[in-house]
Amino acid sequence: MYGKHIGLILILLLALILRFWQLGQNPPGLHADEALTGYTAYSLYKTGLDLHGNFNFFSLSDTNIGGSYPPLYSYILIPFIKIFGLNLFVDRLPSAVFGVLSVLAVFYIVKKLLKSEKIALLSSFLFALNPWSIHLSRQGLLESISLFFVLIGVLFFLYFEKRPLFLILSALFFGFSLYAYDAPRLFLIFLIPMIIILYKDKLLKIKKYSLTSLILLCVFYSLIFFNLAKGELNEYRRSSMLNFEQVSKVVDLERAMTKSPLWLSSFFHNKLTVSLNNTITNYFNSFSVNWFFVNGSGNLQQAVARHGEFYFFELPFFFIGIYLMFRDKRKIALFFLFWMFAGALPGGLSKGSYVYRSVHVLPIPIIFSSYGIIYFWTALKKRRVILRYTAKLLLTVISVMYISSYLFTYFYDYPIYASDRWAKEQNETIAYAISQKNSYSKIFIDGGEAWATQFAFHKILNPNIYQNAYKNKQVVNNTEVLVINNFYFGNYNFDKNKSLSYYFPKGSLLVTGNLDFPKDKLLKTFSKYKDIQVIFRVYEVM
Repeated sequence: MYGKHIGLILILLLALILRFWQLGQNPPGLHADEALTGYTAYSLYKTGLDLHGNFNFFSLSDTNIGGSYPPLYSYILIPFIKIFGLNLFVDRLPSAVFGVLSVLAVFYIVKKLLKSEKIALLSSFLFALNPWSIHLSRQGLLESISLFFVLIGVLFFLYFEKRPLFLILSALFFGFSLYAYDAPRLFLIFLIPMIIILYKDKLLKIKKYSLTSLILLCVFYSLIFFNLAKGELNEYRRSSMLNFEQVSKVVDLERAMTKSPLWLSSFFHNKLTVSLNNTITNYFNSFSVNWFFVNGSGNLQQAVARHGEFYFFELPFFFIGIYLMFRDKRKIALFFLFWMFAGALPGGLSKGSYVYRSVHVLPIPIIFSSYGIIYFWTALKKRRVILRYTAKLLLTVISVMYISSYLFTYFYDYPIYASDRWAKEQNETIAYAISQKNSYSKIFIDGGEAWATQFAFHKILNPNIYQNAYKNKQVVNNTEVLVINNFYFGNYNFDKNKSLSYYFPKGSLLVTGNLDFPKDKLLKTFSKYKDIQVIFRVYEVM
């Protein structure tokens, strides 16, 4: 048995190493969103309530931007925290675990649909090594588990012929994905009908199971809609291309910058035209060769940015694989292509090339590339020995070169040049402020609730204290602040021409961004590697 599956076992071992090695050190800091998922789980474990002292089973309070977020990641974290305690490694543990399991799911999905163990092994191998997959699997955020639940939902669906009960399990996992992240809520509306069409004849033969699964999915979605009415999509609206407050500003600008009369301009410059243009542009940017295979996303939290989301050597095989699969297995090719285009919709409705919300695109280019590579490798058998081995050696060398380059960048360069995007300097600043807690009666943190959540995570603060602070906010200099012991977290406004003593009591401590107050005592600065850039400053108010 083990001999038959040795290739898959080695691939899973590789995936395990790449997702767990230095998991608590890279990415290089505790991001505010990671602090939120982790400390909320800790609060639920200790008090049964979220950070605001509330509880809604279907959504949890987002202290960073307001509103709420899907709760499943924090729920999954609770037993890990109970066993191992609260720390950054544990916070990222579910992502890493489900990232490895996703490699396994990809193998069985490809094997079932394409009837080829070779293509399935290569797909899982490339998925294990994929930059996008590795990056998402090493963050204490929602995307990795969301992808897993969608993949496992598809997998159980594909095997329902032998065991009809798998159809109900498929609906359950699809339903869980709706509470793992917001992207599946839109993506599955398109994917599920497509997969039903693919298997409609077989589904009609087991109507009882089919109907039960459909009802189950409707229940999951109805609960989602109930929570949406309570504001659960606040985060998505903030980054959505359909944010009509921002769209209105663009419309007003376009109407101002034209020679036409207003009545005519309104036909060409309105909310519909601006929203449609922005959405189409953003959606198709997600499929650019540069984004896919060359430089990837420019957002250093969401990607390494010096490499594509997929390896460059996969580029020709991606297009070859699409062509060959359409030639050989048209229905499966259409299904995968539809999956890829539907997977980009949540990201396409967000500002920028939003890697996180496009996560469900991830497996498909890998599958197409694998199909092309296997065909190429097999076709070489018919060529002369010199050509055959030269071509195989060349492909191997190029592949190793790109893969090793990415891994070097991720584990050695990325922790340095992306440190500020992962709040490394912010974490160091918080640690310093905590070390000074007995030296100053009041410590003012210029940063608001996101800083407070990170502070609570690092200090492993009793959640009752945080909840009480949130419910009893104070006002300092016309700024609402959250007070935890002698720490005052708020978004303060300053006039740089005035001394800090104008705002705060003398002898107190202020942590702020890269602001210069020459009349006050600068105690410490926190900079990117070797003082490349000062990120935060700490002042003693004089």
